[in-house]
Amino acid sequence: MQNYLLQIDSGEIQQSLNETFSNVIDQITPELPHTTFVTDLAFIMIIGAIVTLAFFKIKQPLIIGYLFAGMLIGPLSPLWAWILPDGGPSSDIVGGVGILSDIDALNLFAEIGVILLLFVIGIEFPYAKIKSIGRVAIGVGTIGLISTLGVVFYSATALGLNFMDALFISAALSVSSTAIIVKILEE
Repeated sequence: MQNYLLQIDSGEIQQSLNETFSNVIDQITPELPHTTFVTDLAFIMIIGAIVTLAFFKIKQPLIIGYLFAGMLIGPLSPLWAWILPDGGPSSDIVGGVGILSDIDALNLFAEIGVILLLFVIGIEFPYAKIKSIGRVAIGVGTIGLISTLGVVFYSATALGLNFMDALFISAALSVSSTAIIVKILEE
């Protein structure tokens, strides 16, 4: 056994690790090439860290920093139109997403972020507390959910969206607004 370990070249180990990592990434995201996935992840982490550090220094809620970082990275950011040549990796809004190379990667990161946010909220909220304030929490939560749904639905229809689009947007925002408010109150 000892002689076998001495005969293995470090290049073989590195190649084996690279192949294993590539296979795992391809299984997780088969439609995304892993090189752009890792690059996009690096851009998101770097920009997110810089923006949230700036918001921390000016004593603003970090959740607002995360939202601002998302706006900088997102497809409608005017920042990349004048910094990067020809508007970024692709001048077509649908094809290129700011500095990110693939919209599917952005959607994947968004889903992972929502899952982690809800998971952290769930970890920090003990079951005994839920049991003790159950009825009040359900009542207040229901009122908050319905009022947010109503306000967003009314605003969306006032802006000219049809019934189904307004209902979809209001339902999505009313569910996610509760998690965001909990995160803001936590800070």
